Amino acid sequence: MYDWITASFDITNIPYQRFVSNIVQVSEVKNFFTNTTWANGYLTNNTTGRKMGVSVSEKRIKIKICPNKFIIGNNAQEAPIEEIFNTMYDLSNQLGIDLGNFILEQLDVTHTAITEYVPEMYFPYLCNTNGFNRWQLDTSLYYDGNSANVQKVFYDKVKEVDKRKTWGGRQHLPDELKDKNLTRFECRLGSNAEIVKVIGQKASLGQFFSEEHIDQLQDWWLNQYETIPKTTELEWNFKEDMGQKAVDETINHLGLMSLGRLQIEELIELASKQGAYKHPSQKTASKKKLLGVFEMNGKKHELIKELDIKFRNTEPKWD
Repeated sequence: MYDWITASFDITNIPYQRFVSNIVQVSEVKNFFTNTTWANGYLTNNTTGRKMGVSVSEKRIKIKICPNKFIIGNNAQEAPIEEIFNTMYDLSNQLGIDLGNFILEQLDVTHTAITEYVPEMYFPYLCNTNGFNRWQLDTSLYYDGNSANVQKVFYDKVKEVDKRKTWGGRQHLPDELKDKNLTRFECRLGSNAEIVKVIGQKASLGQFFSEEHIDQLQDWWLNQYETIPKTTELEWNFKEDMGQKAVDETINHLGLMSLGRLQIEELIELASKQGAYKHPSQKTASKKKLLGVFEMNGKKHELIKELDIKFRNTEPKWD
């Protein structure tokens, strides 16, 4: 569930050398704008060979970790919440400071579904959503939020594992996931302020092992999926004595479905950029009229129905 954690803590009143001495230091970087020098290094899980990044300055200590890779050696699988908690406890002892008090700066909440097809097969039926900019790169579909610190992405976990090298070497899929299609849906919160919006209070690392906050984040993750419009199919038939108006409307609906919801959305945006609308309200009216057909009369493609079931049945792995 937690695929990436960045968190930091104020150590102004603590000699920072005591933390540097507890890590394997690989570099020292000075920020000339803030006149701050950072010692960068890591701690290693000797079982998996994976590392947690640690940076220390005179005023602050920061950690960066993918719990799944660190604990089980890959992040195609999910490490249990209980095991992540125990690992953070052990790392606290190694560093000599309670990681539970660290303030979260970035949190990725994610689950991976074993799907019938490769992820790209589902992308045409995942449409634009308010407050996000939708774009695709290779085997990943991104939704960038109006806030630069919020992003959600669907991607091919198999491809990502195959091509990406990380600390501790290249990842390998476990035997039970080989030859499977792995569709990941990941939601990224890139600031403490955005994390606070989800849980409603100060976001420290220790809070994210309570059932209350895990449930909040799980619900938020699923809601990010649910709010993406997915009704792209329009049913039609000609009935006896339905009349000209109904026939014309049905044919119009067929034309819209043939063009496709995504293409209609793109054309509306193109028209707006070309200055075709005299007033922004006209763009809104176009969306309401043309996309409203899909909202009122549309249904989901069979591929999306499968994806709905897979993601709605996903739960945090507790132990």
